[in-house]
Amino acid sequence: MSTHDPAGIKKKSTRSIACERCHSRRQKCSGGHPCSRCAETDPPADCVYPPRDRKVKLSQQYVEDLLKENERLRSSARGSAASTPEPRHPTSPTNAVESTANQETTQNPLIEERAWFHPVPSLESPIHVGEASDSAYCTRFRQTVATVCTNHFPRTSFIKDEPLLLLSEIERPWPTPARARFLVKVALDTICRYYHIVRKSIVLESLEEAIRQEGRGETLKIAKLLALFALGEAYSARSVDHQSTFPGVVYFVHSRKMVSIPPERPQVDTVEIALLLTLYSFILNRRHSAYVLASSAVRNCLVMGMHVNVPEHQYRNRRAREHRVRLWWTAYILDRSCGSKLGLPMSISDDDIFVDPPSSEGIEGSDEDFDDVDYQLRSIEISRMAAKCTSEIYGRKKFHSPFSQRVQSALKGFTMWMDTLPPKFHLKNDGSSSLQRHHIVYLHLRLNQGVILATRPILLHALRLHLRSRTDPASTARLSESARTLAETCTQCARHSYRIITDAWIHGTFATFDYFNCQYLFSGATIMAVSSMLQTPQSKGDGENFDNAVELLRQLAQSGNFAAKEFCQHIDAMKQSMAAVHNGDLSQSTLGTPADLQHPSLSGSTGTVMTAGMALADPSFQGFLADTNLDMQALDNPSFYGLQTPYWPEIWGDDWVTPSNV
Repeated sequence: MSTHDPAGIKKKSTRSIACERCHSRRQKCSGGHPCSRCAETDPPADCVYPPRDRKVKLSQQYVEDLLKENERLRSSARGSAASTPEPRHPTSPTNAVESTANQETTQNPLIEERAWFHPVPSLESPIHVGEASDSAYCTRFRQTVATVCTNHFPRTSFIKDEPLLLLSEIERPWPTPARARFLVKVALDTICRYYHIVRKSIVLESLEEAIRQEGRGETLKIAKLLALFALGEAYSARSVDHQSTFPGVVYFVHSRKMVSIPPERPQVDTVEIALLLTLYSFILNRRHSAYVLASSAVRNCLVMGMHVNVPEHQYRNRRAREHRVRLWWTAYILDRSCGSKLGLPMSISDDDIFVDPPSSEGIEGSDEDFDDVDYQLRSIEISRMAAKCTSEIYGRKKFHSPFSQRVQSALKGFTMWMDTLPPKFHLKNDGSSSLQRHHIVYLHLRLNQGVILATRPILLHALRLHLRSRTDPASTARLSESARTLAETCTQCARHSYRIITDAWIHGTFATFDYFNCQYLFSGATIMAVSSMLQTPQSKGDGENFDNAVELLRQLAQSGNFAAKEFCQHIDAMKQSMAAVHNGDLSQSTLGTPADLQHPSLSGSTGTVMTAGMALADPSFQGFLADTNLDMQALDNPSFYGLQTPYWPEIWGDDWVTPSNV
């Protein structure tokens, strides 16, 4: 095609422009100078047409052809026989416009145009798989090391809807007074320490009133107590007999049955119950239900106007006002946590939130209804960053900034969060972190997971490159310094999560049916499995830690933990894939052996426990954050070549790779 072929221009149907007189009178203009109506006036009116600024859209191929032709002519004029490479940053105005258009249509390199669906024979339609989920990453890992087609395992280990409906038909149970007080205390001292959902004084008052009335009372108050009973049973149980009912599930179904979701006039109690049911749904490994319940809580808050400040003269009770604010932010946190775990959108944009952050102003420090405000502020921020990371790194929309810059931006946020963390929330470095308050440890597990979420695609790319070197010994490609740094940071955060969780297990503070610790253990295990195959100085230790994490997950599964049962299915498939790879001879790692990988604090030869904060403070990682030249064209604008499903290792460009002889 000629470089000046008019076919390269996308034409639009043209419309005639009326003169200013005809336009103001809303009359049809004949055109011409003057038009017929202006010529008929006595005396003839001035026939003036407004200036017309035409904007013509050009196809990308047309502009590229023009640029290539321009370069060819320049080269010819200089008498050079060699072709001059096409400039990466042309400065012509036309190309500047086209460059902006290209940025607006940049495809996420982790996501193909078609969404990832997996067929399930028992369902009418296939299930959607979110790329940000841990199980999806496990499948991508198996696809990386496999030589044959590897399918995703759909989640089947959870209590189905039908058994729950049957349980709701039995008579509503009510525990003895001592048992009721015990279950509420367990719930308030465990999971409810992580999130501000209920006011302790009001709950205890409602409990005593319900005990006096033998389980009767206002519907919403009883439903809230039942939800707390469900959480209390789940967090106090150590195992479940296969012939008995799962701990707390009967209380759960009756609490859910008593609440109308969505209500026409939601109340604060309605939001509290929805959030409590969200937490218990995770225990049942009903992650989709948890996502819907958390979203419902946010929607109820929106109906009540909790996303904006209520005028003080209309709501003078300071403690009730603060509870309303903190409850909103808890709904915000859980909504974003659910979305991040599933790779699904959030229920409300940050731009639509105008309520004040939590505050301790006017609240006594000894008030049992309100815990440390700084803790919730840090929790809000880590949730916001995790949601932003999920959206920008795993989202389906097209972005202005390159993928590498979005990774850098996410990691800058996590690093700043860690740098500004108050000392009272720091973990001990002597391996006794589990002896600290559980909710503080939980904050650090969420930080680790956020960093892992942002960096684990790069770690999988490192594995792909390593495996390529085995099948093609002549390959000169090596992992770039930036990618090596991110891969190591990912692994360090996984190791830290593993240490935190195993400390909790050793000291007896690991709740058997807690979903979140189980998920973080599985997430860390998959990262250590990848690291164990990279032949770095820490690979052997990572492999051993992976094996121990697998044993802990198996124990949880045998005890009745639904999430652990699901994760063990993925783990078994991973181990088979890893065994197939280990049967061959391992070549030298493409990660190489840089000084930071051989540092004593990383190799475990000293007593120092490497934390995520130490990994984020590493000079090589700080160098990556400070790098302003991360424009990696092949990575940020990959070609998909008609892949049937998004397959990360095949779409990473070689700009994350450097020749070994450089």
